[in-house]
Amino acid sequence: MEYFGPWLRQQLKRRDWKQKDLADRAGVSTGAVSEWVNGHRRPEPPSCDRIADALGLPWDVVLAKAGHRERVEQTPDQELRGELKGVIDRLSVVQLETVRPMLLGLYRESRRDRLREGDDGAEAEGA
Repeated sequence: MEYFGPWLRQQLKRRDWKQKDLADRAGVSTGAVSEWVNGHRRPEPPSCDRIADALGLPWDVVLAKAGHRERVEQTPDQELRGELKGVIDRLSVVQLETVRPMLLGLYRESRRDRLREGDDGAEAEGA
């Protein structure tokens, strides 16, 4: 439990969020967030679920950080995805429109690569 506050503070900092931002996104009071960040209290499992949704993280990770489950390590890609979701949440509509074509292009390219790999695998099995 003593690690939840610093961990949550780090998650907010990565996203450039204030405690109020998390409270609003998670549907909890700013007082509750303050108590969690300052290590006075740990969130109960239902609040962990809300925190996970707000931060874009797996529920198990937040439950583990809050001391409700065995420790679950986040993979680097999960950590990066959570950080990028926080960045995207902070962008204006104009900024989102600017990066949208690039993100969609990357998505389509990765999808094509995965489909191609699947096709190559099917051909190799049939050969």
